[in-house]
Amino acid sequence: MIQKTPSESRCEITHILPCYAINGAGRLLGGFMLTCIDEAAAAAAKRFCRCPVTTALIDQVEFLAPAKIGELFSVSAVVTRSGKTSVEVKITGTVENDDGTIRNICRGYAVIVAVDENGKPVQVPELVCETEEEKAELILAQKRDALRRQRREQKI
Repeated sequence: MIQKTPSESRCEITHILPCYAINGAGRLLGGFMLTCIDEAAAAAAKRFCRCPVTTALIDQVEFLAPAKIGELFSVSAVVTRSGKTSVEVKITGTVENDDGTIRNICRGYAVIVAVDENGKPVQVPELVCETEEEKAELILAQKRDALRRQRREQKI
């Protein structure tokens, strides 16, 4: 079994917020933010799994603060849990204005499934945590996974 660390999945995507990502109130559109979250989560999962991936779920997204046109919007993502064929990815979003001030504006989690060329799920590497922070995040990720499974079973 291949083993990888969270740091081997880490990625960041940065945009200068364009006018088409801003709503009528002059703030970042939630849809644009979700697109960036999905893109960063998929990139981290692909980096970790080294195969095609597809999003199964975006969960617990919190919009913490507004962002405005022209600010630097960055979304960072890192794998926090690996299962049999899926990984959970933690996403955090920040904005940086022209004076260098950085604000947290969003956070959430996504579940991404590794697939083969036919779209069938494939096994993912085992996650090996190196730091206490990574270990703590893994414990929380396992709890979130159990809650997701419970919700799925209740819907059936």
